[in-house]
Amino acid sequence: MANRDRLHRAVDALLDALIEVLRAEIQMPAAEAQPASSIGDRLIEWIRANPGASPKRIEESGGFGRKSMYRALAAAVASGVLTKRGAGRRVAYFIAGGEPPESAEPIASPPPPGPRRAPDDLAESVLAFIRAHPSCRYKDLAVATGATEGRLRRVLDVARTAGAIRMEGTRGSARYLAVDAVEPPAEVEPPPRPRTLRPPPSDEAPIVLATIPHRSAAPPRPPARTDHDVIAAAHALCDELEAAKDDDSMHPIRLGHLLQAIVGEVRTLRPRVPDDHVAARRLDRALRLATAVRAERELPFIRGLKRDAQDDWPALARRARERVSAFDDDADTGVPKHQTRRPPPMRQHNGATPAAPVERFASLDVLARDRPVVLVGGIKKNEVIDQLRRRHGLEVEWVAAQGANARATEHFEERVRNGRVGAVVLLEGLFSHAQVNGIVDQCKARDVPFVYGGRAGTESLRSALEQLDRIVAERRAMQA
Repeated sequence: MANRDRLHRAVDALLDALIEVLRAEIQMPAAEAQPASSIGDRLIEWIRANPGASPKRIEESGGFGRKSMYRALAAAVASGVLTKRGAGRRVAYFIAGGEPPESAEPIASPPPPGPRRAPDDLAESVLAFIRAHPSCRYKDLAVATGATEGRLRRVLDVARTAGAIRMEGTRGSARYLAVDAVEPPAEVEPPPRPRTLRPPPSDEAPIVLATIPHRSAAPPRPPARTDHDVIAAAHALCDELEAAKDDDSMHPIRLGHLLQAIVGEVRTLRPRVPDDHVAARRLDRALRLATAVRAERELPFIRGLKRDAQDDWPALARRARERVSAFDDDADTGVPKHQTRRPPPMRQHNGATPAAPVERFASLDVLARDRPVVLVGGIKKNEVIDQLRRRHGLEVEWVAAQGANARATEHFEERVRNGRVGAVVLLEGLFSHAQVNGIVDQCKARDVPFVYGGRAGTESLRSALEQLDRIVAERRAMQA
């Protein structure tokens, strides 16, 4: 820093000398030359005439360059010629010894901020305004209270949860009403007059007329669920969500419908659970967990994860549950619901159904009695397992694995390492190559026979099992 200041002073002296030489050559009068010998001297003279000036004022009014001005100010303050007061944008420069006392500084400090309105005061103001102005809108509340959007939204949500106010309409066009506000009584029609049944005229003595009041038969209301039932349902929902999170073999479509159903039911139950109950904290945590599961599995949009979302949550959850049931039915039958009609089975002339030929794999049958023959990949299809049992008399196990989730096959690789698998059919068209390669490496290391079965087609599986039966038979012959 000292070397830089000396260099600047030397440059300034050299420029002054050059100006003197040029002035002497052109014979310029001394009165027309610059009155000060350097930028630092001119700056000091200017501050002497304008004490307490800020750097911006010095630059604009004094006609100094920005970089040279700051260098000259720093050098003058370091040498003790000038005094610097304040910091940041409130800096002011004075001649040393001529600055005013601290109490007379021209730049006043900003006033302290006023006290922030407490949440309780804001809630009381909101409730008072809603009572005085029923069916008011959010923008009316914002103008009347002057609160920020985030604080006002939180106060409204807490008041709705506590049952102090109610909201009519969606969030964009909502109107707020106080629950304890006195509403004008609705006009009640007078009850109909009782209808009198008169007997037909006769010559006998009159009998007592029966009077039957006219009533409307309203259907009985279902009994309301008790608090215990609500708490139990909340815990069951949270447990179902945690189980779905840990199930890596669940199909993404089914998982998306299931998450939508759980979120809708959580939104339905949350206002009925007290805030200080452990079930309320579990329900709030369930929404965050559902958001994380959706992001991890890259699922489509799920309504209700946003904090201020509004919808008919019971109807939304019911529709999502119906989609989950429809998906499970399709997975069990292998035929979508819109294609439930199946062609009738072929029958012989005498009316009996011909039995399908059974092609058995002797070596695999013997091996399956000791250790299982496993199909790996895709979604487990019970109809395919039943078909293999009917056509080939072979009991197989299916390990589901789909996508690029490595956790789906880690447990199966451990089974192969521990020698608990007899033979493997890899459905390489239904899960990632990285998972296939991991299983292949474990099978080679443990000398477990394996073949490839494509995408679990009927002919592909038959060819794969035939090839696997031949490999197992050859190994048994070599061991014998």
